[in-house]
Amino acid sequence: MRRSAALFAQHGDFMFKRHWLIKGRRVPQDDGSEAYLKSLGIEVEDALEYVNRKPPLPKFVVDRGWLPQKEVFDHTHPLWKEEKCHEFGDENVLLEGIPQAQVLTKSIVIDGLPPNVQQFIKNIEIPAKTHTNMKKNVMYSCMFDAEQKKKPIKRTLPGKPAHYLPREYGISERRQSRLLISKTLRECDKLAGIAICSKRQVFTDALFVVPFKRYGDLIQMEITTESYLVAKTPIAALDTKSSTDNQLPDLLPLKYTISMPQENIYLLRDEYPIAKLFSHYHPHTIFLHFSPHEVKNLHETPVTESQLSSRSMLKAFAVAASRARQDYGEHVNDLEKPIVVQSIQLNGLSFQFGVFQLNTLNLGDDNGIKNVWFNGPTLPLCSECAYKLGRPVLAGYNPDVFRYIYGFYRNEGT
Repeated sequence: MRRSAALFAQHGDFMFKRHWLIKGRRVPQDDGSEAYLKSLGIEVEDALEYVNRKPPLPKFVVDRGWLPQKEVFDHTHPLWKEEKCHEFGDENVLLEGIPQAQVLTKSIVIDGLPPNVQQFIKNIEIPAKTHTNMKKNVMYSCMFDAEQKKKPIKRTLPGKPAHYLPREYGISERRQSRLLISKTLRECDKLAGIAICSKRQVFTDALFVVPFKRYGDLIQMEITTESYLVAKTPIAALDTKSSTDNQLPDLLPLKYTISMPQENIYLLRDEYPIAKLFSHYHPHTIFLHFSPHEVKNLHETPVTESQLSSRSMLKAFAVAASRARQDYGEHVNDLEKPIVVQSIQLNGLSFQFGVFQLNTLNLGDDNGIKNVWFNGPTLPLCSECAYKLGRPVLAGYNPDVFRYIYGFYRNEGT
């Protein structure tokens, strides 16, 4: 019931408050008790001094020596070194793209995949049932998964660059890539049979670290791959003798290490995620995830197609170089047997293919043998995969994407 003036007048609480207000207006009168007590020699003190008195609190000195000290990133740091080191990681992108990656890795770029790989992919026949399963895998990865996370902020209103659209919940881009890679490799296993899939193993979040010197500058690459496909036997080397005589591009007035951060605090080390005691330790294919919300230019411009390909090229180089260091030692120059690494990079629902052949780690100058990067095509998996009017829709499925992936999976270079 709503409290009103008429109801409150009949309530006992009103009488109590009114009585308290009236009695509070009384003036206390001196009844002579204080004077009588003083005549008897009894001291009278104000009670409020005892009620409001705050006793002194003892001070405790806390020894904070057991607390972890804040790490200071200066010359007192145990890993501090006078020589600066250029670093390349998962979130780096080269400003000049492919030309800068060529100079950095002493590599020649050839447009298109190797002829034997291209011919092998062309001759592959994929059954219709496999394409039906792939369509389901795409929908399961992009729409039907139960993950619900905040998606990146969108600013797509024209004329309002600072306007934030409502945040959407759904499957994150990284999880979509992981699910799509794992389900695609499962289809490759079923299609290839036990004879081929017994020669393959898959590792997730594989870490590769390789330091090297280029023109006297110290560089260290520390990268990870979403999925790393290894084989029991290495991919056969490609015939690239006629291509290694080409000259490297000229980046002047820019330096080849532009957009690569420098650090004085670092730890030089060689890391390959698989020991040689394991039967499957030869690099075969790396699967990379690219997200424009994680990998950005320092000047905040969109990542170009050349920069996207150079990221795949440098990661393939890091995988091959770390494997070469494990096999031949840290002072290896020209390799006796070149190492071939295939690369598949996912940019949303687009796949970028490439093949890197490591011929040498003698990066002191531009003379001698050079490495080779086969810059393959970028193919969209589908044109649309989303809910429309509450119904899942998959449109524009491209069957050539799985053909290329399965061709890379089956490729042994022979």
